Amino acid sequence: MLAPSDRTRSAVPETESSEGKAESTAAGDATRVLVVEDDLHIGRLVERILAREGYVVVRVMDVDSAWAVLEEPEVVDLLFTDVVLPGSSSGADLAAQLRKRCPELPIILTTGYDQSRIADHPGLLDTVAFLPKPFTAVQVRDLVRQELGRT
Repeated sequence: MLAPSDRTRSAVPETESSEGKAESTAAGDATRVLVVEDDLHIGRLVERILAREGYVVVRVMDVDSAWAVLEEPEVVDLLFTDVVLPGSSSGADLAAQLRKRCPELPIILTTGYDQSRIADHPGLLDTVAFLPKPFTAVQVRDLVRQELGRT
């Protein structure tokens, strides 16, 4: 569910196949991060980095799957999304729509392309964090901590 004040979570999130569906890793920390990344290797890398830090990670490969996760009863505490994704909607579209619905949710956009892919959403980069690809595990960890207020 989108409401950031609702902190009800299940102990172990549901796991589905990696073909555009949610994949989850249960960890000791109840902070739940939604990772939207269509590159299987990068998605797994980000998932491992965050799981090692104790976050509950739900990984999907497209915007439609991300919305399905966001409508679940479990709260998402941070969105980490690639900008360029398969389908008719981009990670920037997802971030812009989610920013309107849940203005306090920390959002991290990442891409290997230049920031012109976000041009359809003026001002979006003023309200989200941006992490260019390629990135390191330390950059991911530190930016997620920063965005969650755990510097």
